[in-house]
Amino acid sequence: MVQAELQPCDLCALPVKITGFVINTHAGQKSFCCGGCKAIYNLQHSTALLQNSSDNRLNTNTLDASP
Repeated sequence: MVQAELQPCDLCALPVKITGFVINTHAGQKSFCCGGCKAIYNLQHSTALLQNSSDNRLNTNTLDASP
């Protein structure tokens, strides 16, 4: 039996073995190997995330840099 090649995580490049760690961006759908990679990507790229993403809780808590 031939095993299908697993998609790499969009943050760390490890194989994505579990489905569900996904974020929709303007550049397309990003898949992650774990919740940690998804959260880090979300923090690093919060301005590129779509508002209708299934889990945008981190995207709504932005810091105000004004004094």
